Amino acid sequence: VCLAELKRWDEAHTAAERAIEMGETALPMTTLALCESQAGHQVNAIQWAKKALAADENNARAHNVMGVIFFRKGSDNEALQHFRRAVALDSGNVDAHYTSLSNHAVERSMQIDHPTQ
Repeated sequence: VCLAELKRWDEAHTAAERAIEMGETALPMTTLALCESQAGHQVNAIQWAKKALAADENNARAHNVMGVIFFRKGSDNEALQHFRRAVALDSGNVDAHYTSLSNHAVERSMQIDHPTQ
């Protein structure tokens, strides 16, 4: 996780793969999802995030990463659902709060710019 937070994506990817080989599940899968998303491989990223959530559906970090991936794909509704779930699971998750609020601000500005009739 620390390597991903330091944006050392290649090293984080390798470390996560090793952790999975050693039997770890949700956390390294979430790291792989984030690494794949950062590399622009959104399909692979979603697959890893889904595997992480299958291993632990109550993993706040996995929901937050899934939200980031959906946000990058332009799927704002799906992103917001995962951000909200991350916050519900871990109210102290600063990343989830930030991304949820950022996404909400974008959604709100779109409503202001293009109001429905």
